[in-house]
Amino acid sequence: MTPEKTPITSAFGKGTATNTYHEWQRDNLATPNKDNAMIDGDDFAAQAITPTERIGNYCQIFSKRPAVSRRANIVKKAARAMPWPTRRPRC
Repeated sequence: MTPEKTPITSAFGKGTATNTYHEWQRDNLATPNKDNAMIDGDDFAAQAITPTERIGNYCQIFSKRPAVSRRANIVKKAARAMPWPTRRPRC
């Protein structure tokens, strides 16, 4: 699939899983407030900040094993040398 066919999914960042259970942190954005502007050097009161949420996901190895008969392997093929694409397993 091309990025043009999946614009929302393509806009997300990518990461590499470094373990079977991959974790990351999710943060909530504050509601926009047009009245929160301050003057430089003005006094301020500290506000409580919501901590990030730790979430994760398990990696799964998928396996596809095509069945090709001996005759299909022997005969002359009109397309690729192998009847199935070879790919690395991904999480």
